[in-house]
Amino acid sequence: MQTKFTLVLCFSYLLSYAQYTVSGTITDIETNEFISWADVLLLREGKVIYNVISNDNGQYEINEIEKGDYVLKVNYLGYQDFEIPVQFNSDSKKILNIKLKSNIESLDEVVITAERTTIEFKGDKRIINVGQDLLAAGASTENILQQIPSVDVDVSGNVSLRNDANVIIMIDGKRSTLSSADIIAQVPANLIHKIEVITNPSAKYDAEGVSGLINIITKKLRRNGGNLNLNTGIGEQGRYHITLNGNYRFKKFNFYSNYNYREPYFGAVINILRQTGNEIISQQTRNDFDNATVNYFKSGVDFFIDSTNTLSLSAIYARNTHTIRNRTNTNILNLIDNSEQAILFDSGNSHKHVSKELNVNYRKEFNGRDQYLEVDANLANFPNRFIILQDEFTEGEDDFFIDDQQIRENTITTFSADYFWNNKNKKILEIGVKTEFKKLDNFQNRVESSDVQVISTIEDDFLYEDRILAAYVVYEKAFENFSLKGGLRLEDYHIDLNSNDIETFDNQYTNLFPSFSASYKLKKNEFSANYTRRISRPGIFALNPFVVETGNLTRRRGNPFLQPSFADKIELNYNRKFKKFTINLSTFYSEINDVIQFIFVQEGDFIVNTFDNVGTSKQYGIELFSKINWFKWWDTNLTMNYYFADFETNQFANTSTFSQQYRMQNSFRFAKTWSIQLNGNLNPRRENLQQVIQSNYWADIAISKRFAKNKGQVILRVNDVFRTTEFESERILTNLTERTVNNPFSRYAYLTFRYNLSIGKDKLKNRQRKNREYIRGNVD
Repeated sequence: MQTKFTLVLCFSYLLSYAQYTVSGTITDIETNEFISWADVLLLREGKVIYNVISNDNGQYEINEIEKGDYVLKVNYLGYQDFEIPVQFNSDSKKILNIKLKSNIESLDEVVITAERTTIEFKGDKRIINVGQDLLAAGASTENILQQIPSVDVDVSGNVSLRNDANVIIMIDGKRSTLSSADIIAQVPANLIHKIEVITNPSAKYDAEGVSGLINIITKKLRRNGGNLNLNTGIGEQGRYHITLNGNYRFKKFNFYSNYNYREPYFGAVINILRQTGNEIISQQTRNDFDNATVNYFKSGVDFFIDSTNTLSLSAIYARNTHTIRNRTNTNILNLIDNSEQAILFDSGNSHKHVSKELNVNYRKEFNGRDQYLEVDANLANFPNRFIILQDEFTEGEDDFFIDDQQIRENTITTFSADYFWNNKNKKILEIGVKTEFKKLDNFQNRVESSDVQVISTIEDDFLYEDRILAAYVVYEKAFENFSLKGGLRLEDYHIDLNSNDIETFDNQYTNLFPSFSASYKLKKNEFSANYTRRISRPGIFALNPFVVETGNLTRRRGNPFLQPSFADKIELNYNRKFKKFTINLSTFYSEINDVIQFIFVQEGDFIVNTFDNVGTSKQYGIELFSKINWFKWWDTNLTMNYYFADFETNQFANTSTFSQQYRMQNSFRFAKTWSIQLNGNLNPRRENLQQVIQSNYWADIAISKRFAKNKGQVILRVNDVFRTTEFESERILTNLTERTVNNPFSRYAYLTFRYNLSIGKDKLKNRQRKNREYIRGNVD
């Protein structure tokens, strides 16, 4: 009797822990065609327990299911969602063949994507989904970045994150040797899909960039059949653009291409008043961009080998050419004898920036998005040419000329492999390796002469090479309302510099970069905290020792002896969703050693803009973002940022800095097809180490009309409506004070036309995998 009772207990125990299986085939209810790469989810109490995708023959299978009640859900783009309750009690195997019904209305909605730009806050990451509004309507990438919380762009196009210029900007997860100003000038705003701002990156990401990373993700169509998006516009001051974005997808192939042609314009009038112990110098400069053209072409193919293997090839060619024309009138008053001197300075600075890239990407999925391996190889080449011709005419003196030509050949080669595994028990493991090789060859031929003789000739070749070997591991464990995530990254770095003017510089070091984060959810409240260690290695732009004139009183020069800067960063975040509004509050604290800073140095009659390690700093701040839904037809985004920094340095009299930003974006929607957007920006007076920048503010407005069932759209926008954009700054050096007022030609109207065209008689046939967000170059 006891034996029988024991057997019954054992049998009951085995049943309670038995493993069940469900499988079947997914087809179209009308055509009976197989639907491959559909998402199949098994939910328990509303939570996803298992997730697989159907194969080429529409078949799916889920194994190792524990006893209990579930809901089987199937969804695929263009079809209505399918749900059915499933109980696993007795049968060890269940076969459920599923037929999906097409949803024509959902396909029509796909033609026009997000109408408005949205901002998502996910722990250490802000995701800006660029919509069909003012931000992308013929605007420059600079205009888009200026609307993003925590990001700022100065009058020269230099990007900073949390008031720190040590930020890394990437395009589709790939690095560039171009400066931030050149990057945003080259990438067309009309082709931007979304922007990721990562202030405290985990160990999965490259460790470089003390203030964080900005990843600009471009558009890539994968819709079935043939699709073509046209975006063109024309504006005042000779602005013009045309963008074509399309794809053709059939069977196992998806071909896509993006092309953008732009004729941008930038100009300003700059007034400078400089005073020394013996002189007062007044100067007025007019800057204009002449013959500016930007060409950007990206093309590629996705080969869906089967339901779990994808091979992608792509190529990019971009060409940005322009000439910066400066005409400067300078008057010098000698305070000793009251004599005056007039100088006329003309400069033509011709630039040619070219980007050429080849990329190969392979992705193997073992269990859909829950387990995959991705391998990525990228080769990028950036040949650039600069020709600077300057003429200086001074009363009573020989005319002075500068002919400065520089040729740069930059190459970056990267290889990365990333593995992701979600084991269904709220545990996530990520492992990856990466190698990156950079090489720069910069040649300069500079001749200074007068009317009667050659004064000096400089020929120099600056060679730069570096290599990074990296590996990382990240582990995440989720509990009921709490999750922990820790990671460690190893980077081995080697750099080699060589120039005629400096000794050969060779350095190698290996560093560990830990990261840790924790998050907690309590009803509608979300809390998160994270820590990371970061590094800012001096870039090619900061290291290059070649002198470049930026006017007859200013120069720019790099510093080849810069040392890397290390930072320990802590950040706290809070998110709360109310009925009518959402709030995000962030605060951060950083301790940085050997801070790399852009500084001004007085050398004779010149102010030289250069870089230096200025000591240690403690940076901290608070950021507030809120979205308010006043009515169905009106919502508002508000941003308020406050940044502080304390430096321990003997180089400057001022060792504390402070800045603040206020931004407001209002969106109004009328009669379903009309919308208006009004943006306002205010930057109150702020202090840096060597200068004070006065308050500036401006407002932009746009009005949009959609037509042809949302396939078409016309947008009229006006930048700087009240023409209030003005940048006034004051610098105080050892024996010199300088006040600069920069008035850019920032007010202009721009008209944009968009139209989306789909080709193909039956888009429901010939199904392929829907667009997934893959990891690209270590950035997801």
